[in-house]
Amino acid sequence: MDSTYSGNYGRIKSHETDFLHFDFITDLLNLKSIDDVTNELTKTGYSEDISALSSTYKNPELLHMSLNRNFIRKNRIALFSVPPLAKDTVMAYLSKWDIENIKSVLASKFMGYDLKQNEAFLLSFRDIPMGLFAGNLSNEDFRNLMSKGTVEEVVSYLTYFGFGPSILQHMDRYHKSGDISILLSAFDTYYYEALMKTIHFYNGDEGPVAAFIRDQIDLRNILIIIKGKDMGIEFERFSESFRITGKLALSDLQNMYEKRDVGEILSGISSYGNMEEAMDIYRKTGDLYYVQVTLQKFLFTKYIAIFRSQALSIGSTFSFILRSEAERENIRIVMNGILNKVEKDTLSRLLISA
Repeated sequence: MDSTYSGNYGRIKSHETDFLHFDFITDLLNLKSIDDVTNELTKTGYSEDISALSSTYKNPELLHMSLNRNFIRKNRIALFSVPPLAKDTVMAYLSKWDIENIKSVLASKFMGYDLKQNEAFLLSFRDIPMGLFAGNLSNEDFRNLMSKGTVEEVVSYLTYFGFGPSILQHMDRYHKSGDISILLSAFDTYYYEALMKTIHFYNGDEGPVAAFIRDQIDLRNILIIIKGKDMGIEFERFSESFRITGKLALSDLQNMYEKRDVGEILSGISSYGNMEEAMDIYRKTGDLYYVQVTLQKFLFTKYIAIFRSQALSIGSTFSFILRSEAERENIRIVMNGILNKVEKDTLSRLLISA
């Protein structure tokens, strides 16, 4: 056991009191409005974030952005509390927020929309918060990125950050087809391949992190299948998205897609959580958000418990990161439940106990 984990583990543990108690989150379900939720959160560690943004934004954007601001701070704590030999893996994992922002910039250039930014977020042309700066690229990096005029200029600029070779090989196909999804899925592939390459068995207990990433890839691919089926898109049209797979092979994903409808697909993936609740909401509203939440709940519930049992390892850092993600998602579930008038009992079963 490397002694360098001891001090870092202590730093992470000292910040665990920053998390909200699960009972506090479930009590939020009793509130009637987003303003009520915001008022309750001013009594917690979110007070600083709400106060910093309240003069500029109103709900629901205020609460949404306050959640992201707090989440970014927790990610920074995790990044600066990890031992040197595990830092590459944590940085690679957190770069998913960079990837999402880059994809938003590419999509905006493709569609001819402008994006803006404030101190912590990408903003749409309607000032709606989109991506958050919780990865490794700086605000200045994104400012330069957004100043580029075309998709080609954005991709060219990204070569300075190591993305180039993996993405440039797809530019010819993009030009011929005019399909931006080719580039967007290429960034996903780059992300997962780069992340897996950083996992080295230094302490001998990194196996759960590798398993977590493979499961995350599977759930990402399952969600793409569900969305494709919901939209009536032929499998061949988006099979490009499956250049990287986890435990489920491409043939498994194709068999899943060949089910009669979304309901039948959800019935066939009950091992990934209680899909009945999500399926009921989907049938009533056509909203797949709660399907995504259910899949996330399965992933977080499974691996937070595993990582928390790994006191002096990279698992302790990933436990902190996933608890941060789970807390953010829980409050988003409350927010979306209030806005969409979803029953309290239904929401309570979707919350992630971390």
